[in-house]
Amino acid sequence: MLVLMDLEWLMIKGGRLCPTQTAAMHVDDNWNCIDRFDSLFLPLSVTQDYWHHDAYSGAKPEDFKNAPSAFSVMKKLFKWLNEDDVLCWWTEKNETAFRNLVMYLWKREVPRSMCVVYPLWQMHVTDGLSCKGTLYSLAGERGISVPSVQHVSVNNVEAFRALLQGTAFPSSFIRKPMSAEETSDEAEYKKTQSTSEAIPLPAVDLTKFSLYYDVDKATLHRNDCPLLDPAAQLEGFDDFRICIQRKLIPCQCCSKEYWKANREAYQHIVSTCGFNYVYQTAETVFHRPNCVSLEQIPYTDVLGEVYYAKCLKKGMKPCELCKPTIKQQVGPKHVYAQDPQKRAQFNQNADDTWVTTRKLSKGEMTALTRHQEARNERAALEQSGQPKSYTELRDEHTLTQTRYAFWSAKGYQTFHTRNCGKLQNMNELRGFAKYNDAVRAGLTPCKLCKPSAKADINISVPIYQNMRKGESRHTLDRLCKAAKFKHHFESPNYYIETPVGKWRININTCPVDVHHANLVKEPHTQAFHKQSRLFLSLTDTFEYIRRHDTDLIKEQSKIREVSEPNKNE
Repeated sequence: MLVLMDLEWLMIKGGRLCPTQTAAMHVDDNWNCIDRFDSLFLPLSVTQDYWHHDAYSGAKPEDFKNAPSAFSVMKKLFKWLNEDDVLCWWTEKNETAFRNLVMYLWKREVPRSMCVVYPLWQMHVTDGLSCKGTLYSLAGERGISVPSVQHVSVNNVEAFRALLQGTAFPSSFIRKPMSAEETSDEAEYKKTQSTSEAIPLPAVDLTKFSLYYDVDKATLHRNDCPLLDPAAQLEGFDDFRICIQRKLIPCQCCSKEYWKANREAYQHIVSTCGFNYVYQTAETVFHRPNCVSLEQIPYTDVLGEVYYAKCLKKGMKPCELCKPTIKQQVGPKHVYAQDPQKRAQFNQNADDTWVTTRKLSKGEMTALTRHQEARNERAALEQSGQPKSYTELRDEHTLTQTRYAFWSAKGYQTFHTRNCGKLQNMNELRGFAKYNDAVRAGLTPCKLCKPSAKADINISVPIYQNMRKGESRHTLDRLCKAAKFKHHFESPNYYIETPVGKWRININTCPVDVHHANLVKEPHTQAFHKQSRLFLSLTDTFEYIRRHDTDLIKEQSKIREVSEPNKNE
């Protein structure tokens, strides 16, 4: 019998999987509900502050705290299941999480057959509508009624059942294990496998995807490969890159194209990041980028360095085949070219009171532009007043970060600029400050917005900073007295001294030039070094100094507590 399954979970500190709720439903061949099972899990730590997470939707914290342990829930679940049940999951990540949970509890594989339905449903749906999205978005596009609250296991299973029933997805597409009578005699079983009475899976329309993975034979094929069996259990893909990331093995006919795509992806990363030396994950040897020993290594397992010395510092040795040397080291290209004709002025206020006193680099101009855009975006979102979920609030916070220039979404292979229209319909976002950071994460530039390294943010301006008017050294006098910091003024510099550092502020510059001397590393030093940050006002400068040195004082106090013996002993 088929069982529709769902598991909600989250990853906590230490990379541990914390299940929160699960649900299961026995269904017949027409996707009608026969029986249900659902339960909450007791969190691994009842004091944890994760109650805002989507995985805890649908119930109150008290309900989770009073729920049975994961061991008890899983024991009841397998007692409820039948031996010949096939556990059907919508996506592979849910199935993987369930496998990991069973392995963690009992140190064994799942004692039931399991199947991921989403790839099969994608290949066999014929209504002409979109085949990509969540259960709720796919059902909504087809006018299928599903529960309104997402991330609740009971609702997810019902949406799963409604979508399969509403699209008339044949249950015969999911292979079921043979009954005990059929498997009682091994010879009879082999005979039934070879007879014409065996019912094969319906043939798949091979034009939907360019690549197909044969689940039974564990091989990858092109859609026109002569070795591809249309009646086998297949999973479709549009690009070799995804197959390489999943480390799928190609057949002999498609092997050349597979490794050619891998080589192109690898060369793109090397050229974009400017790597002079490359090495394989968990290896102790580094190579030239064109070393033949890397030809059949998945590009996701290859890392790189620009400098020869850094490879040696990591404890790696040069490859004896390609013999990399320091002579081939080429410095990284400078992204920005200074424009001497550009006026050193940025974003004046209405009364022209905020004017820079020095020429700003292009990186600083980019940082200030992004700072102003982020402040405007966040102000507009705060004024909207619309109720939002935790995921929506988190994505809005990510989009309005001043330190990010590029964004990508979970489940997508591309990254975008802020003004790209595709970002409007994406969730679970993450940001990148630099183009190379996104490329190293295995992402490709969006073909619509065409992001480039010219938009990199090398200097970030915290969003709380502001261009303030009417400030003077008296402003710093008042703030230092309140914080009980030593201070004095020697025009044009204002000096602040704390127990762990000395600071020199030029109050006549804008942005404010700040120099620092670290008294922790060098207690008697008189040498100052310039801070590689942008400070838009004296108040924000002081706030940075206060937070910086307060944190450093706390760290030093903890170190002393550990190092000094207990006086009471």
